[in-house]
Amino acid sequence: YLELPEQPYTISGTMGENNIYTSKVEIIPIEGYLISDTLGGNYKESLVYDKTTTGSYVYFKKAATGEMSAGVPLKDFKIDLKAPSINLVNENVYYGDTLDLSLTDKDISKVVINDETYTKEDLTKVDNKIILDSEGGVTTYTIQIWDMAGNMTEITVVVASEWTKSGIIPVGDIVKLATNKAYTLGEGNW
Repeated sequence: YLELPEQPYTISGTMGENNIYTSKVEIIPIEGYLISDTLGGNYKESLVYDKTTTGSYVYFKKAATGEMSAGVPLKDFKIDLKAPSINLVNENVYYGDTLDLSLTDKDISKVVINDETYTKEDLTKVDNKIILDSEGGVTTYTIQIWDMAGNMTEITVVVASEWTKSGIIPVGDIVKLATNKAYTLGEGNW
């Protein structure tokens, strides 16, 4: 087999946080060589990966002579191309006293809701579920979710109590009223 230099390739991609790439990773052989992911396979000017890779080998071919190398261990790398997913729809109004925010992404590093930060440890304590409260009226929440790679998803949702649809203030409940909005008093003593 062809003898190779100590560093026969370079790795190119956008490095996020925690040594995780947030883009596809390109493996580029040194000048004068082609690269393949199988011995005797389709040798190219570079290989592109879009998934985490561990325990892989790459093979080289000298462009001028056709000499081939044995397998060279490819440095393991992690790739996370997707921003965290959220079970809520951006700019949507949800009616009810509370709303569950479920976090399904396994790699969440932190969540920020209206400037309050929840770490991965905080989320583990509440089974990756955060309850958003209407606070007796209408409350707007800006939610930012980061994963371990540094990808971020941001949405804004509104949680509104059922009574805000009709504008009739319920008797006996503490409510939050908004300015410049007309309300009707419900039955009972006021």
